[in-house]
Amino acid sequence: MKTIICPRCGKKQDETFNFCKDCGSSFALKQCPDCGTLQNGVFMFCKKCGASLSAEKSYAKNFRTCPKCGGKVLENDRFCIHCGEEISPNTEKCIYCGNPVLSTDKFCTNCGKELNIITCPKCAKKTTSDNFCIHCGYHLH
Repeated sequence: MKTIICPRCGKKQDETFNFCKDCGSSFALKQCPDCGTLQNGVFMFCKKCGASLSAEKSYAKNFRTCPKCGGKVLENDRFCIHCGEEISPNTEKCIYCGNPVLSTDKFCTNCGKELNIITCPKCAKKTTSDNFCIHCGYHLH
């Protein structure tokens, strides 16, 4: 059995515990920004790839943002690990960064860009409502 030290009370705990059995402190899961591995929140570095778990990094394309709480989740996850929200597999993607967005969203929760998204009548791909389709060049207005 591998152990960790509770940062609050300093006592040894099983690394699979989500809460300290002595003081009740939460060991909320952290998701590695490099490889996506979920692990106990007391770790400072990823046990799979060694990346820092406290450093803010840009997320790879296989990550997306939960539309409810804004937490980072793996692209294929059906539920947010932060708030438990079910993430629809039919969610549209932001054309700027690829992050899932709801059709009712006015701005992307990941990159912050305005989502004036329409379907191009020529190529049927999602594009901004600017003058030209970003995929095929079709004049939209």
